[in-house]
Amino acid sequence: MKIVPREIGNLVNLQTLDLRNNMLLIDNVPQEIGRLVNLKKLSLSGNRLVALPAEICTLTSLKELECANNQLLQIPGEIGNLTGLTKVNFSANKLTAIPASFGNFSELQIMDVKSNEIAELPNTLGGLKSITKIDLSHNMLTELPWEFGDLTTMTVLDVSHNPLTLPPNPVVMKGTEAIIQWLKKFEKEGRKGKVSGLEIQTEEKDKK
Repeated sequence: MKIVPREIGNLVNLQTLDLRNNMLLIDNVPQEIGRLVNLKKLSLSGNRLVALPAEICTLTSLKELECANNQLLQIPGEIGNLTGLTKVNFSANKLTAIPASFGNFSELQIMDVKSNEIAELPNTLGGLKSITKIDLSHNMLTELPWEFGDLTTMTVLDVSHNPLTLPPNPVVMKGTEAIIQWLKKFEKEGRKGKVSGLEIQTEEKDKK
């Protein structure tokens, strides 16, 4: 299927819509998709979208949004309107940033943005109070937000294949719990710009 018919807007009670692995461009997704007010799960993975249709950001009943394996260059800030989301997947796109409005997702449990070109994360991600898994692997991150130290519900944080300097590599190699504890412990000093000294201190401790 290369075009989603406009008549899809008549399915107002639809809860799951799977449009994976088609050849969809943004112009092939009609505005009428915004009428699916009861939609809980939407998958647009495996298409050719370079942008997210604006109407999707009005579907406030959504719980799961999958947009992996497209050509997305950015995510609109209006996505923060979808405060009921529990799972988002934007892996394997061309994203360079994540909107600050992701911090609105207080019910989000799983966030997958691996295999993009993300170089920086907003500190608002500290608002993900229900998060259990974040996959940031295969990006261009050099630092994690200090606010990640507040994500006490997180059990899996994958930051592999990033040029991270903060936290330092010895901490990253120890896994999720060590990363969270380090960010929490050294937040005050780190915000004062003493990161390089902390890195040396941590490496020396690991050698003992």
